[in-house]
Parts: sequence; structure tokens; C-alpha cells
Amino acid sequence: MRRRVIRHGSRGVFALILVSVALSAGAEERVLLMPAQAPAWRAWRVLAALRDSAWAPREVRIVTTPAAAGLELAYVRAGTELARAAGEAPLVATLPGRALTDESDRVVVRAQLAGFAARELTLDALQCPRDLRIELSPLPRTIRAVSLLELGEHAQLELVSDRPIDARLVSTTAGWRLVLADAGAEPGLEARLRTIRGRTLKRVEARALGGDLFLELGAAANEQRTPRIARHDEAARAASHLALEWLPADRDESSVALAKSTLAKLGPEALGPCGAAFEDALVAELGRESLARALAPRSAWPAVYVSLALERLAARSARREIALRDGTRIALDGDLARARVTMQASDARGLLVALRALTQALAPAGDATRALHAWLSAESTFEDFSAENARAQEAEARCRLSS
Repeated sequence: MRRRVIRHGSRGVFALILVSVALSAGAEERVLLMPAQAPAWRAWRVLAALRDSAWAPREVRIVTTPAAAGLELAYVRAGTELARAAGEAPLVATLPGRALTDESDRVVVRAQLAGFAARELTLDALQCPRDLRIELSPLPRTIRAVSLLELGEHAQLELVSDRPIDARLVSTTAGWRLVLADAGAEPGLEARLRTIRGRTLKRVEARALGGDLFLELGAAANEQRTPRIARHDEAARAASHLALEWLPADRDESSVALAKSTLAKLGPEALGPCGAAFEDALVAELGRESLARALAPRSAWPAVYVSLALERLAARSARREIALRDGTRIALDGDLARARVTMQASDARGLLVALRALTQALAPAGDATRALHAWLSAESTFEDFSAENARAQEAEARCRLSS
């Protein structure tokens, strides 16, 4: 027994030396998956231990398709986890030599990558291959929000998904069909689609076919324009925007003129303390980050109306300044200043009051709240936004009663 303990200790030192050499070679990530305790001695392992090669650590190189999947590894003996490691593929895991491996030992490998189904493999530790390739299957893209924004002669149907979607637009006798490849809808979204209608669309229906999602878009009466597809991705929060845009045949000068006249009517009553109470309440309801995303400039439209509103707010100041919520004041005295303010538009005092006025003037009759919802909080439900907007209006009304 004493001789066996001494032999095991010397072999262990030899094994650690080999592990150190292995770790110093190669550029791929390497991890140790070595249990601290040796298994119970068995007759076959006593014979195997007579060969020096049986003590040498073994390596398993793990790659995934697609590459760079996250890997979690566990070394299990008789149902008990003895070691754990993690890394990113391609990865080389060092396992104990055969002399230190029991027939009950298992290596569990779990691979996961955003947009793909996680996969878990359980391998016999004695039979682990030198090279292991794990194929990951893509998950369907998920559409989690949809909205229709109509202002003047412009219209935009926007879909928000967790990843970019390949889309194809087909004209039909009733309007258009939007084919979304390898996509599905979040629960409840199909019901929300059926509530979408306006001057441009009279109905939106979804149906799944062969892993794809088809959106049937019924054109409203006299709608002859062909929409274009626009895209915008937010890599930081795994969101992708796909929009169908209906643009006016001309420059829509009448809508711009109406917007300017509407903004010109905004005076001290609308932009005073009670307007600020409405804004502060709505910002608190929607969240500053959500508003910043909604008003971030992504295309020329509807950013043109935000620019008009900012210009009007600046014109009310003797120094053409925009006041931000943190107390900062920025003078619109050049392109750089305009770009800076545009990037911080959600923090501009008075802007939400101005946008509310624009939706009341430019949206289809009776749809001002729906337009404001699509503009400011498209990823929430209309019911949630209506309640949030109502609470902000109540704050404004209380202010007017007390003043």
C-alpha cells in the first residue's frame, strides 16, 4: 500500500508537468478538467498503471459550428460532479490519464450561442475523442413588437425582432405580402397585429408556413404607393428593426407646413410648468433609456419632425438654446450643436409636448394616441402606453388646477 501511494504521488507530479507543458503551447483557450481525488483502484487500472502512457493527461479539442459558442464542461463520477470549467470554442480541455479515470466517469459538455438552440453531450471519459465537433441548430427569429406610425403622408410599419430577418415583399391583389424567413411571433403578437389599421393599411394578418412567417397586409382604399424596406440593428441589446415605409409622391410639403404651423402655436401655456409636469411624468413612466432609443435618429423620417420641434424650442430662447433635463443648455448655432442635440433629443425639455401636438395635427383623426405610442413606445402594448400617457396627462391636469 505504501509503495502504491508513493508511485501515485510521483506519477501525479509527472502528470502536472505534462499539463503545464500542454497549457503553454498553442493559442487556443485551454482549461483543466481534472478531479482532485483519484478513483478507487480496480484490477484493470492496476495493470494499466504499469504503462507510463496511462498516466499522461489526455486532451479533447472542442469546436462548434458556428464558432465561438460558450462552453460549460463538467467532470462527473458516479453521478457526482468533481470538476467544472468554462470557456469559448475552440477550446482544449485537459482530462486525467486513463490510469486516473474510472469506468463510471463522464464528461458533460454544454454549448450555447445566442440565436441557436443549446446542445448538451455526455461522453464516456475513457472513450473521449481527441476532436469533438458540436453542430448547433439555429433558433427561429422572434418578432416581439410591431407598430404603425402615420404622420401626414408618411407611414411606417415597424417590426422589432431579436435578430436580423431576411424579408421579401410581394405585391398581391389585396395589398402586399411580407415574407419573413425563419421567423416566428411572440405569444400574443398575432392578436396585436390584427388591431393595426389606418389610412395606409386596413388589416394585418399573420400566418406561419414551413418555418417562415407571412404577413398579409391589406391596403386601404386608394393606396397606390409601393413601400420600401428599411433596416436598423441595435447590436448592444440584440434588437433588429425592419420597417416598411410608405413615402409621399412629392416632398409632402403640406405636412411639413402643417407641422411648422402647429409648432408655432406652442406658447408659454403648453411649454410652461404644467407641460413640464406632463413630460416629467411620461419620462418616468416610459423610462429614459426607452425614450432615447425611440427618438434616436435612424432615418430621415420621422426625424424631420423631431428636428422641426427642436428648432421651434430653440427659437423661443433669446440665445437659441435647448434646455436639457440635467440643466445643460445647448445653443443651436451650427451643425455640430444640432447633431449633439439630436442625439440627446429625448432629454430636451419641451420636446414631448411638441411631439404630442404634432401627432394631434398630423395623425389620422382619432389616432393621435396610437401615433404617439408608435413613435415613443412601440415595443410596449398600446394598452400599457395608453395608461402611462393617461397618468402623465393627469399630472398635467393637477398642475393646471393648482396654478
